Amino acid sequence: VESYTAPNSSRELGAAWTRVRFQWADAQAGGPDTWTPQVSDQQIEQEVAAGRLVVGLLIGIPEWARDENDLPKGLWLPHDNPGNSWGKFVGEVTERYAGRIDHWVIWNEPDIDASAVAHTWDGSVDDFAQLQRVAYLAAKEANPDATIHLSAFTYWADVAAGREQYMARLLDNFLADPEAVEHDYYFDVATAHLYFQPDQIYNILLLFQDIMRERGIHKPIWLV
Repeated sequence: VESYTAPNSSRELGAAWTRVRFQWADAQAGGPDTWTPQVSDQQIEQEVAAGRLVVGLLIGIPEWARDENDLPKGLWLPHDNPGNSWGKFVGEVTERYAGRIDHWVIWNEPDIDASAVAHTWDGSVDDFAQLQRVAYLAAKEANPDATIHLSAFTYWADVAAGREQYMARLLDNFLADPEAVEHDYYFDVATAHLYFQPDQIYNILLLFQDIMRERGIHKPIWLV
């Protein structure tokens, strides 16, 4: 439940920040020159006026921008190439809301398998690294004050599958990129989605911290 859906209750509860989900397939359903977000400017301005920090979530692919591999068309082109549909979208949305929304989470839970209901990402870890890379560069170019979050990881999806944590695999991809250090590893904040076994949250966040520290990366973590 996001605060803009119940602003009075949010005020009474003392909510200090909220997340606004920008589903690309909704926001530009009619093509790259359209703009039909599910959350209005009035709702966002209401949140800002209430003193809440607004965090945008960028996710989804409209059919017109989807390639044969279910990735954004032109994803592997340079971020500022007009043929990179994801880069163009990220640049437009971060510029449009600059000053009102300066925190942006890139995608959501890419670690969840295709067989699961909550699956959102059809590409590989390398593909996701490129998604993050393009988003970071496009957003910073459009709004130098933007703070870019890694996608939220669940931890449990990888544990259940018996594989290395997605965050570790993603950061290893960045470490192999000769331009990553120059661009601060393409993120400012790490993000976690932990819904279950609350007694373990502290230790899991320490694990995420260790994954970064072992690679010489020191960033804050938000529990979202």
